[in-house]
Formats: sequence, C-alpha cells, structure tokens
Amino acid sequence: MKNSFKFGISSEVYKNDRWTSGGTRSLKSLINRGGLILLILFMPSFADSYVDTFSNGIDTLYWAIQSNDTLYHVDDTHGDLRFSRSPGGMHVLNKLHLRFLPVVQGDFDVKVDFSNAYINRINGSPGNQVQLNSQFGGQTFCVVRSDEINFGHNYHVWIDPPGQWRGYQANTDTTGTLRIVRIDSLVSGYFDSTLVFSGVFNKSNLMHFVFCLQNNGTTDSTSVIFDNFNIIADSIQQFQTGLRDSENKLTSYILCQNYPNPFNPTTSIEFDLPKSSNVTLKIFNILGEEVATLVSDRLSAGSYQYEWSPTARIASGVYLYRLQAGDPSQGAGQSYVETRKMVLMR
Repeated sequence: MKNSFKFGISSEVYKNDRWTSGGTRSLKSLINRGGLILLILFMPSFADSYVDTFSNGIDTLYWAIQSNDTLYHVDDTHGDLRFSRSPGGMHVLNKLHLRFLPVVQGDFDVKVDFSNAYINRINGSPGNQVQLNSQFGGQTFCVVRSDEINFGHNYHVWIDPPGQWRGYQANTDTTGTLRIVRIDSLVSGYFDSTLVFSGVFNKSNLMHFVFCLQNNGTTDSTSVIFDNFNIIADSIQQFQTGLRDSENKLTSYILCQNYPNPFNPTTSIEFDLPKSSNVTLKIFNILGEEVATLVSDRLSAGSYQYEWSPTARIASGVYLYRLQAGDPSQGAGQSYVETRKMVLMR
C-alpha cells in the first residue's frame, strides 16, 4: 500500500515503536530516555493519520518537489526516495525539498526515516544536512543531521526565528529517524528515540512539513534515502484543488479560502493554475484600497501557496484577496478573476 489517510473517531497511537489504533498516547513516547522527562498531565488523542512508504513513487496529490539547484536528482523507483547532488556548482545554499501538501491542524506527531546519508563536508562551509522541517505561522522548527565546519558530524534542532541551534549532540549515524511532536504550544524534536530539544512556540494551526537534503554552501556531492513518512494529528485536510484530467493535470483555475481564517499573525492562500498565466494576487481593505501585493508575475501551470503576514500598522478587520490570472485579450474563458474574504484578528 503506497499511502493512506485514516479519519474518524478512532485515534492513532504511537506505542512500542509501532502505530496502533485506539486508546491514548503513551507518555513514554514523549520522554527522553537519556533522562529529561516532559511532564504532560493530559495526553490528547489524535483523529487523523497519514502514512506513505513511497512504494509506488511520489504521489503529486500529496507532495510537491522543490529545488533551487539543477545538480540535484530524485529517484523514486526503488520503493523509497533517493535524493542526491553531484559535485560542482557554486558555494551557495542549495536544497531539495519534498513538501507535504495537506493542511495539518492542532497537535501532531510526524516522523520520517533516512538511511545511507552521505553528507561529508569536504569543500565548503558550513556543511551538508538531512532535515525534517515543520513550519507553523512564521516559525520554523527543524531536526537536523549534519556535518558542520568546526563542529563535525552532529544532530541538532534549528529554530528560525531567531535562527539558532539547540540540543547539539555529536553523532556519525548515517541511518536514523527524524521526528517532531507538538502538544499544545510545546514542540519537541527527536533523533531516533532521543529528545534533542523542546520549547514553547506559537499555536498557529497551519502546518507545513518538509524533509530535505541541503547543501549549505559547499560544492560537495551529497545523498540520502528517505522512507516511511508517518504523521498523526488532530486534523489533516487536503487543500481544495482544481479538477484534474486522466493524466493528473489541472483543468481549471481555483482560488482557495485562506487558512487559518480568522488569523493572526499569518495566513496562507493557495490557488491552482491549469496553464501558464500572468498572475496577480492582491489584498484590499473593505474600502477597496490595496494593502499588499503577494504575486505579480508569470507563473507556470501548477498549485501555488503564498503567506501573508501583515505588518503591525495593518489593523484588525475584514480584508479581501483577489486573484487575477490568464489573458483576457484572448477572449472568454481565457482569464480568471475571483475575490474572497478573510478576517484579521489582532
């Protein structure tokens, strides 16, 4: 079975290193076996789950590949995902991401296995990394296995903002599990069964999960195998998407409702383009005055997502966001305009 969603009133529970159904979550799964105990008095049950073994490759209904370097290669023909980068290029940050597309709300427990990680830093700084990233609101929380200049092979948690390491441990393992858990506002990162770091962060409901291979400013070759992505959460919701044809290509323009809504401090807007289009995505106040432009560019066919984090001078209230796409000069049906409403609550 390639992947699956599980919905309904039963909960998925992580216990004894396995996913099981029903009951409440084991406290032992949130305890650092090295000695740091997290005291959590009330353990929530999880309603939804998703598992992907990638046995049939990457399902584009659930995943998006993102890379800023043509030297990266993805091989999904072996029942897993093999990310690699050949040597060369520039001494700049390069990365290959696989992003989980559905929206995750509330508490969650997410993990992914990696193996055969070749991330030895030879020619550059600071180094090469394998990561599991979670993003909620304007906060990023990552569990990282890396080779860093002056630090060598290690695992740690990276938090941005403010852009800092936490929980550094020397480690040379080329195989392991990266895992992130959130209970209310407490977020914890694990390497295998070891707690790396926990901290209190914002409680925004919008979640993005990404696992990636990152070349942090070297010209080295690097590679890793990812497999067995697992997530359990209070809620997992697929984005509204446009209709697709038999070849899984989008056939219509769609502007989705922003999420979360109402929101503070950040909301996300997603839209689909069935073909290459000139696109503007603008935000207006209730008087029709433009307050922000999120997109003004020509975009290829596909699904897109943009976040709006209004500045402090933007007051609470009702706002409108409008997507214009296509080419109206080519006649009816060749352009698309839609406006939706959202609420900012300070």
